[in-house]
Amino acid sequence: MAVTPVMECHTSVDVDLGKVANQLALDSGPLLEWAGATLKVGRLPVVRAGPDEMYSVLQNLVTNAVKFTRPGVHPWVSISARQIPYGWRVSVSDNGIGIPAQRRMDVFTLFSRVDSEFDGHGIGLSTVARTVHSLGGRVGAEEAPGGGAEVWFELPASSDA
Repeated sequence: MAVTPVMECHTSVDVDLGKVANQLALDSGPLLEWAGATLKVGRLPVVRAGPDEMYSVLQNLVTNAVKFTRPGVHPWVSISARQIPYGWRVSVSDNGIGIPAQRRMDVFTLFSRVDSEFDGHGIGLSTVARTVHSLGGRVGAEEAPGGGAEVWFELPASSDA
């Protein structure tokens, strides 16, 4: 499992990730329809962050999940969360091509790309990592159950959660 280090938190507002993810799902309708993809949004927590930052993080993760599909396989993406000792782990899982184990750490560096067959510049996951680190969290990538990728981030819980 690849993990990046925890950094200091700079933002101090409560953000309902469920509302952010539902707005993203609405906004992503045309992309999902074009790709023939299904997006499932589970129950998500309130975290300490900024709404625009969280939208950007989830948008990058969902867009990557839709982009890196396996030929001939109906793509699906799932956003879920589970409580951890200091906050929440939010996961975006898919049934796409996955991320090779030896690349799971460096995909979060600027201009790093897993597969040159797919369009992109290698900016999305580095943006996710930079944003999450600035909020006092960490990111990582694993193989999703059944194949594909699970990219996760951890953030402190809201003071009210």
